Amino acid sequence: MSVFKKEWRRRGALGVLAAVFLLMPLACGRDKELPVVTITAPSDGETVSGYVSITVEATDDDSVASVTLLINDFEVHTVDTSYLEYEWNTLELEEGSTPTIKATALDPSDNEGESEPVTVTVMQPSNPPNTPGVPEGPSAGFVGDALTFRATTTDPDGDSISFQFDWGDGSVPDWTPYVASGETVTEQKSFQSEGTYHVKVKAKDTYEVTSAFSPGLTVVISPVSSTGSIQVNSVPTGAEIWLDGTNTGKTTNALLDKIAPGERTVSLRKEGYADYQTKVTVVAEQAAEVNATLERIGEVIWQYETGGEILSSPAIGSDGTIYFGSQDRYVYALDPVDGNPKWSYNTDGKVNSSPAVGSDGKIYFGSDDTYLHILHPEGVRYREYKTEGYISSSPALAADGTIYVGSGDGNLWALTSEGKFKWKYITGNDVTSSAAIGTDGTIYVGSDDNYLYAINPADGSEKWSYKTGGKVSSSPAIDADGTVYFGSQDKYVYALDPADGNPKWSYETGGKVNSSPAIGEDGTIYIGSDDNYLYAFTPAGTLKWQYETGWFVRSSPAVGADGTIYFGSVDGYIYALRADGTLKWRYETGDAVSSSPAIGAGGTIYCGSTDHYIYALSSDSPGLAASPWPKFCHDKQNTGRAGP
Repeated sequence: MSVFKKEWRRRGALGVLAAVFLLMPLACGRDKELPVVTITAPSDGETVSGYVSITVEATDDDSVASVTLLINDFEVHTVDTSYLEYEWNTLELEEGSTPTIKATALDPSDNEGESEPVTVTVMQPSNPPNTPGVPEGPSAGFVGDALTFRATTTDPDGDSISFQFDWGDGSVPDWTPYVASGETVTEQKSFQSEGTYHVKVKAKDTYEVTSAFSPGLTVVISPVSSTGSIQVNSVPTGAEIWLDGTNTGKTTNALLDKIAPGERTVSLRKEGYADYQTKVTVVAEQAAEVNATLERIGEVIWQYETGGEILSSPAIGSDGTIYFGSQDRYVYALDPVDGNPKWSYNTDGKVNSSPAVGSDGKIYFGSDDTYLHILHPEGVRYREYKTEGYISSSPALAADGTIYVGSGDGNLWALTSEGKFKWKYITGNDVTSSAAIGTDGTIYVGSDDNYLYAINPADGSEKWSYKTGGKVSSSPAIDADGTVYFGSQDKYVYALDPADGNPKWSYETGGKVNSSPAIGEDGTIYIGSDDNYLYAFTPAGTLKWQYETGWFVRSSPAVGADGTIYFGSVDGYIYALRADGTLKWRYETGDAVSSSPAIGAGGTIYCGSTDHYIYALSSDSPGLAASPWPKFCHDKQNTGRAGP
């Protein structure tokens, strides 16, 4: 029996008809209109790559309760607004696949509308740029003020990069002009309403392959009437005042007025002192105060005099002992704390070679007496091997204990850890370049015959060679991807592909390049030239900046963990530069500085000079940078070996 019949009998005809008439207005007034859903990006038939922004808009005669995104009929994202935006990582999909995108929307009456499907083709013409970090810029500002924001990232393929900011206010800015991988772009933005905005940025390469959006920078925009101030004081005075990464043009002691409320970053810079930075909370109609005592750096902790010029670059043992050579024919071991000698070892020739320290503490170095010397940690002779020419290059130590060293006889020698002959590779002239060992064991070394060589470690056979226009006394640096960087006396800096030796890029400086490269944590390559400049290049070979000294830069830079670059110049100074190429401090020695600095665990800088002294100078670097090749011969032991 039907429910209607049961109710008819129970309530009677009049009762049932009354219920029907009472419900009719509700049924007739129910919303039956479906939401209209449109996928606004990407377009149907489009080819996509990298990270893709999917946008969906929905409308309804009443309102939209939710929007759901589906890819290949799987729900991937839902919002409770009428607008949906989703960052889709297509890198996880198979090349050539054709996924279908759909979206649905519900109104308060549970009416569901569905979009037209959008089918796209996934093709990855290149690797996307690395996701940028949080944009740099102020965390607060005023309505209508032009605020400056910066972004940077690198591309794994070395492609040029364009950036697009998301200001968090609904506007869609244009992509920036393309810049080289690793370069910083600067954009200005004026917010027209007070509020809190989250600024983020993404990047694309020349193939239009995009990265993911960066994490957001929170920016609080206040009405113009709501301002505070910061009184900035320092001892000593005269320090540049930077606010949120921008130079204010003022020096301490000074008042910064008309500052937007919120958390601000105050930085101080003064030559010869450690950079100072602190966070300050600015409150409307109130004055905050910064009182800084600046730390003096770049001062002598100790200095030790030898009997000859010092071109050798120090190595640091596991216990901190400082090892270096001098043209007085000695190799020295000094206490890192006070510079007192632990021992010295006499050879029969000048020691321009830089020592290398093995995992067992043994010390390896060459001398103009033609010998490769091996000493016990206490300075007692262990072994020596006679080559056929002077040795001014520094030994490289392979993971299996093999020793590679160049000689004035034109050979690259391979010796066992016991100092016995394995093989030699004959070049066409003196080998003063120090060898570098790649992660696969390949040995890279330059020669005065104008070539850079890649040598097979198993038998000393040549993998490839690359001819430059001048002598190659510069020692190679090896990047994380294997790229080999070096300089030549033809004035060029080179970047070669490790697989075949083909050039990736080259850059002409204004003088011979005898300096060896170092690599910063952000991939920047630093190298000096006889045109008196230290250069900074992006991994793609684009010049970032150059810093002029008073004479040749033959010293090889060392990069600190805080990004500071240390190097010497024939003008007699040891320099410390910030990562942006500005001077942090410099120390004047008594003569030319061609020795390359070493950085101790506590930040002490060790460097020799032709005034016969080795110097220990104070710095605020917490140690050596954790980069693929942060200094001459790679590490503080001077092993010349990439990787472990």
